[in-house]
Amino acid sequence: MRGLLRDRSGEESERAGAEIADRLERTAAWARASTVAVYANLPGEVATDTLISSAWRGGKRVLLPRVAGAGQLAFAEHPVDASLVTGAFGVSEPPPTAPPVDLVDADLVLVPGLAFDRHGGRLGRGRGYYDRALATLGRSGVRDVATERDPAVPRTIGVAFDLQLVETVPMDVRDVRLEAVVTPSAMHIVDRPAT
Repeated sequence: MRGLLRDRSGEESERAGAEIADRLERTAAWARASTVAVYANLPGEVATDTLISSAWRGGKRVLLPRVAGAGQLAFAEHPVDASLVTGAFGVSEPPPTAPPVDLVDADLVLVPGLAFDRHGGRLGRGRGYYDRALATLGRSGVRDVATERDPAVPRTIGVAFDLQLVETVPMDVRDVRLEAVVTPSAMHIVDRPAT
């Protein structure tokens, strides 16, 4: 998968990002979200510039992650046209002076990864940053009858090229399942495996 993603051009990444932004803008989750956590993409990942611009145009608060220590992400607000700095692993992130925002304050969390499956499985880059961040969201145990989801927990959606949606990805107890995966061709609501 790393090799396949390495072959994606910047133009393909931008086009996929624009198609995904268009698809997300038509969802109820996007319409209801006032705060969206996004990521600044690495080369080979779906570009997020259009998603970020769309959120700003819609009056949404945008959060971006930054590495906050060994294996830890902290999210901070990314105001319109604010400058980013190059952080760990060469990823653009909010400067250290940007105050942190608790991820639970987001209504929607858009998550990168190497591969995703239709059961909410996500294969990251192997360091567990996002799994640890998503694990902090927890579950209150209160379910919204209409949506069968915990209303106090942000929606989590993987962002991917179509080729990143695979049959199954390896998961262990530390891995956090997502609610959906959006690709340029479709919004894939997860099919939870039988327990």
